Amino acid sequence: MPRYLAVNLYIIILMLTVKSANAYQSNYTPITKEDRRKPFPLEHIVCDKDVKGGQPFQCRGRIYLSKDDDFQISGRNKKNEDWQIVNHNFSETGHLAIDVSEADLDGNGEKDLIVFQDTSGCGLSPTSILVTVFFDKQSNPYVVKTSGYFEQCNSKHCIKDILRFKPNGHALLVTEDFAHTTVKGRDKRFWKTVLYEAQDYSWTLIPNYRGYKIPLLVQFTESPNHEIIAHSSPGMLKFDNIENGPAAQKRIVTATLLEFNTRHLEYGEDPNEKDHVIMRTSKDVFDVGDSGYLISSHGKRIASFDNKTSEGLLAEAAKKKQQIKYMKTTNLHTIPLYIWLD
Repeated sequence: MPRYLAVNLYIIILMLTVKSANAYQSNYTPITKEDRRKPFPLEHIVCDKDVKGGQPFQCRGRIYLSKDDDFQISGRNKKNEDWQIVNHNFSETGHLAIDVSEADLDGNGEKDLIVFQDTSGCGLSPTSILVTVFFDKQSNPYVVKTSGYFEQCNSKHCIKDILRFKPNGHALLVTEDFAHTTVKGRDKRFWKTVLYEAQDYSWTLIPNYRGYKIPLLVQFTESPNHEIIAHSSPGMLKFDNIENGPAAQKRIVTATLLEFNTRHLEYGEDPNEKDHVIMRTSKDVFDVGDSGYLISSHGKRIASFDNKTSEGLLAEAAKKKQQIKYMKTTNLHTIPLYIWLD
């Protein structure tokens, strides 16, 4: 097959698989059409090709690529203190879209940043990653990360899963995922939806939607279905709460870091393989990898776990048996999304 035909075929297949993944969302979402017609307006400011030009891009922060190909955002708070956010591997997915937008999501007068990245996920795999950088009134950054089936509007001035339908005008984030559990010996598959409201520089969990308790569950039937079903099993209630603000403080665990193994920091490790320990503390053992953030320098430096600086800091902290803080996920084997090193 000629090379140009192979390339065109790959592009067509990629477009079809991405569309099929987003189709699951439209076929099973319990969010009403009326609410979905109210996206939160965003100001699109920069995309990956702009940043890769080599020149820093100035907006709410300074956006640029480091010498190590890290995607970085830096700036200063109102006390003239520097802050920095580092994400690794963004530039290595150059064929995928990365877009940065601005908006005051929580209504505190400070513009926040929204980083949208495609994953090339197909079928039921998450199609995108959403990194939200909230700012408090002192212009200090707070990062919240999640993956899912997020989709940009054609104009890129909105994301179809960030809505505004509450009277206070705050942004609302809709996260949706395919899940399954066993009820009375039978495997149950369903579409799980969780909603968050932008409050106090974080996405804060909403307890209910139109009288239904969160998470919202829709039976997965291989055909369009939007009817919300009742929670009939504890397993159906589990979901990873992405909050990283004042409302999440009660979920923070303080412990001594005993081991951190970067060699196994990959998504999808088998939790039954106990020799693949990624992180061990005085209270927990984590043997399933995921991508989260190390927060140090009293919140002024935020870096993804796979960044070289983060790996070094965590390895050194384990050697010194240093005390850390973290928030556990519902999957007790999975490394936490956020680790504080101060």
